[in-house]
Amino acid sequence: MTRTRLRHAPRAVSIIVAFMLLTAISGVTAGCGGNETVNLIVQIITILITRSAGGIVHNSVATLTIPPDALAADTTISLQPASSLPAADAGLAAVKGTAETFTPATTQFSTPSTLSIQYDPANLPQFASQSSVALYYVSNGTYNLVPLSVVNVTTHTVTAPVNNLGTYLLMANVPVQDPP
Repeated sequence: MTRTRLRHAPRAVSIIVAFMLLTAISGVTAGCGGNETVNLIVQIITILITRSAGGIVHNSVATLTIPPDALAADTTISLQPASSLPAADAGLAAVKGTAETFTPATTQFSTPSTLSIQYDPANLPQFASQSSVALYYVSNGTYNLVPLSVVNVTTHTVTAPVNNLGTYLLMANVPVQDPP
């Protein structure tokens, strides 16, 4: 893990970035039997956001913009791909590659922050339209629609105001299949 610490002018904003964590696990038994080497690459971004200045936490998928004085105190925030998700309700499906977790999950904003998540239209669930994509928040094993989600089908992003950190992802409406 690589860490870089930068200092900025009098309002010193310390930034700690863990660019890539590369883990190689040897001897993993694949479903068909036999041994394989599995390389797992996880991008973890960690940054100290000062209460007075606010700031931006982002990776290649998500951008969280925190306004000045939205935090109760200076807070170190981490961003990484979500590791596990609950099953989706009928009529909803996750957009592949959009689930991101911001920690510490208990962090609340006194003023809403803006979260934008980018998606690849090729990763939309089957039969889903871009206009049905919306931002969801995972809480207690359920998906909750984030109010005021706005999808931009030109830039392939969904943006919404958020009040707290946690796990967010894009979901799309899909036809409900009748049981066989």
